[in-house]
Amino acid sequence: MTWPQGVVLSCAPWEDRTHWKHTLFFLNAPVSVHRGDTVLGEIILTRNRFHRRHFRVKISLTTKRKHEKSGNAERQSQESREYFMWR
Repeated sequence: MTWPQGVVLSCAPWEDRTHWKHTLFFLNAPVSVHRGDTVLGEIILTRNRFHRRHFRVKISLTTKRKHEKSGNAERQSQESREYFMWR
């Protein structure tokens, strides 16, 4: 992520080590996509009002699939899942 004034936040393997941690969020089931499909997502991070180090993470994912034969029709699937984190 790059911010104004050239500040860069990165935890990429080739960057210097930081205090940032990696967290995995598993979906309910694998999502397969193919050429021409569109995947839209949203991540909402909400801090607990009383415990500043407790968070709720909501991940929503919408996949729009092109019809294999015609290439025009679309099918859509949606998934949403919440995770609770304590630090």
